[in-house]
Amino acid sequence: IGGLALALLVSASENAAAQEDEKITREGYVAQMADLTSREATAKDQIETLNAEIEALEAQLAQLNRINADLNAQILTSISATNAQVKAFGEELESIVSQLEGLMALAPEVLIQRRGEVDNLAVRVEELKSNKISALPEMSARLADIDKMISDISVRIAQPVTIDYTVAKGDNLW
Repeated sequence: IGGLALALLVSASENAAAQEDEKITREGYVAQMADLTSREATAKDQIETLNAEIEALEAQLAQLNRINADLNAQILTSISATNAQVKAFGEELESIVSQLEGLMALAPEVLIQRRGEVDNLAVRVEELKSNKISALPEMSARLADIDKMISDISVRIAQPVTIDYTVAKGDNLW
């Protein structure tokens, strides 16, 4: 019990000392308020400066977007096309890529049988290359990829294919 009473007495005296340390004088309070007010004014000034910079950057971005739109319009005018025509051209290229990917997945003997389809796609690609839209960098890159795919398929078609077949009873040439 004596130890408990001593612990309570020590604890109470520490709390009283801590409360005395927390007390602030009027001069200290005024100094802290002046410091906090000064820091608040500095922060508000920084916020205003940053907001002004944001507005300037937004104006610059809007100007760049207008310039970009003007350049895109000039490009479309120079190739005598509309956005819809460019989009349709890109979709046709994607369709060709899909067909070529399907052909590349075929077995060599099946691919040889579908050589005419590959030739037709190659002719269509050459026709598309004559279109002014093909000069656009994005379309030019797609056409280069398509040319590589056609070349790869042509190499696969040119390779000799051997088919082993065991003649069964009743088979004939017809």
